[in-house]
Amino acid sequence: MEEMVKKFLHLSDALYNTCLKKEMIQRQCTNIGRMECELLNYLNKVGRPVCMNDLAKELKVSHSRITRIIDTLVKKKLVKRFPSKQDRRSWLAEITENYNG
Repeated sequence: MEEMVKKFLHLSDALYNTCLKKEMIQRQCTNIGRMECELLNYLNKVGRPVCMNDLAKELKVSHSRITRIIDTLVKKKLVKRFPSKQDRRSWLAEITENYNG
């Protein structure tokens, strides 16, 4: 019984943190553009670093447009960008924990 309570507490904490993260992103989306919001939501959904080319394909925009969007989100400290360890020509983007700018 005690083990089930621990599992329930862990799951409820995870659910709470996920909802909190989603709410913070939605609040940020009221202060940014539609494409920036879509990109943030996508990064939040996948929960891992994503290659810039994959972001362009997923959002159906050019690589240069993704670069401009990422530049804006990096300046706002909502996204971090870093080179891939597997392919030095590739850059990855990942949502940050700094949702309040």
